[in-house]
Amino acid sequence: MSAAPGRDTSLRAYRARRDFAVTAEPPPAEVAPLGADAPIFVVQKHAARRAGLHWDFRLEHGGVLWSWAVRKGPSLDPADRRAAAHVEDHPLDYAGFQGTIPDGQYGAGTVETWDRGTWEPIGDPEAGMRKGDLTFVLRGTRLAGRFHLVRLKPRPGRRSSQDGWLLFKGRDGFARAGADAAAIEASTPAPAPPKPGATPPAPGAVRGRLPASQVPQLAETADEPPDGGEWVSEIKFDGYRLLVFVENGAARVITRNGNDWTPRLPALAAACASLRVSSALLDGELVALRPDGLSSFPDLQAALAAGQDGRLNLYLFDLLHLDGWDLRGCRLLDRKRLLAGLDAWQGVLRYSDHHAGDTGPMRREACRLGLEGILCKRADAPYQPGRGPSWLKVKCRGREEFVVLGWTPPAGSRTGLGSVHLGYYDPAGHLHYAGGAGSGFSQAELDSVRAELDARAAPPPRALLVAGEPLERSIRWVRPDLVAEVQYTGWSGAGRVRHAVFLGLREDKEARDVVREPPDPEAKRTRRAPRSNPHPDPLPEGEGAGSAPPVRTTPPLPLAGEGRGEGCGACAWLRDRAARGPRLGPPCPRATPEKPLDGPVRRRTSRCIAPPPPSR
Repeated sequence: MSAAPGRDTSLRAYRARRDFAVTAEPPPAEVAPLGADAPIFVVQKHAARRAGLHWDFRLEHGGVLWSWAVRKGPSLDPADRRAAAHVEDHPLDYAGFQGTIPDGQYGAGTVETWDRGTWEPIGDPEAGMRKGDLTFVLRGTRLAGRFHLVRLKPRPGRRSSQDGWLLFKGRDGFARAGADAAAIEASTPAPAPPKPGATPPAPGAVRGRLPASQVPQLAETADEPPDGGEWVSEIKFDGYRLLVFVENGAARVITRNGNDWTPRLPALAAACASLRVSSALLDGELVALRPDGLSSFPDLQAALAAGQDGRLNLYLFDLLHLDGWDLRGCRLLDRKRLLAGLDAWQGVLRYSDHHAGDTGPMRREACRLGLEGILCKRADAPYQPGRGPSWLKVKCRGREEFVVLGWTPPAGSRTGLGSVHLGYYDPAGHLHYAGGAGSGFSQAELDSVRAELDARAAPPPRALLVAGEPLERSIRWVRPDLVAEVQYTGWSGAGRVRHAVFLGLREDKEARDVVREPPDPEAKRTRRAPRSNPHPDPLPEGEGAGSAPPVRTTPPLPLAGEGRGEGCGACAWLRDRAARGPRLGPPCPRATPEKPLDGPVRRRTSRCIAPPPPSR
């Protein structure tokens, strides 16, 4: 239907009640989307925290959705008269909205599509609205046939109200005695997502095929979280970045460097392939969850080494393509709204929620909970491949990737190796020495990492920038093509990591990508070829090479009480999401290549939550 002249006026109340930097609900488009040949209707089941459970009944007319809140839900029984409160008009894009409206926002709670289809007014719909007597025919998945909306007359002695209406079924061949909302829901599955049509799912979406490859967007490092209402924050997970390409019931799982991990992650691939989409491109992080809900990189590596990908979860935080639409030009909140609307979160798949505002307190609370940090993203930004300022990672403690330069032999009863020695490239391509890490290894890692290093034995690097004391002869050098994940408490005055803990080797990153600015640009560095000794003396267990001058301490981690007082709206949100998945419900079945989840099972698991994987 064509847009009515008063469309902007009719959406004024909708716009005024929502902060679109906070909620993922769609803002009114500058230009009304073109409607279909037949106007649509949609019924959304809305579990509102304040108003309670109700069904939002919406009819397209004049470029907007006329809307009513129906307390007990629609019924196919003509005897059921349902109270329906007439509420503000909604934009057409709202017909595709599913997800969670954040606390503090109008209508806070969860919204899911209960029915959709087309409607046909009997007579002039605008005249019917003015009169308060609207008759129409619905053609949906759960609702069909003639319906009536009738405005209630005000009671004697009370002021007239335009808000009170009744919704009820007409007597026709689709009427069924006793078929209230619960009975309909039990007997008829929810409607499938609409097939790709002419209407973009969000502003900025363009028609396009699923790309064959995709360079992921990467975050720049920031010391402090940004200020401003245009930013949203997510939990920074400790895992492997993955892109998932889904098309025609099959899924490809690709690492950030373009390696195909589909054979390595069969359970994950099966879960993604079972999504009810014709095509999709998903962006997320593969993690292993501890029983306390926190992600563990060592547990992730152990599960991958054992071929137990069913113990892992993929937290999805972005959607770049959906059913023939390229979403990379859409703003982040619209992409996340569409991602949440997939509404198929099984045990393997989790939705990575976001929080608006309170970036400082959220970072402090993340650190207190033992998380790696937070990611801050511009809510209105498109998806931009490569590293850029619209995504910022703010870590709780020093935790980075380093190039492995060499190792020292073990001492005492320890086997394998004593420590690994680390480095990084600066933006000009120069290789810097960054110290050693001798703790954090399991016994299995001492042996497996040693085997990797033995296979890479090499002469000392010809040019290595070293600050402070000369390096000892005990280091045994290797080809600099391995990347290690290391946690540390700070940097010494000589530019070496302090109290470094080895977390694991990264299989998804190239050594040449480990680029950072030197921690102290004023520290004197000399370019030298390290000394080599074919029979080095071992270092004491856990120590790095060489002696370091006095160190500069870094600020301590936030205290447990910080960020928990007044004004920390993020704290409860973060504690809740760090401790559980985003969907509450019964335990989920697991998808496997031999037994993928079929449609009915997927529908039954749309609100399930998987138990945490067993502890190691």
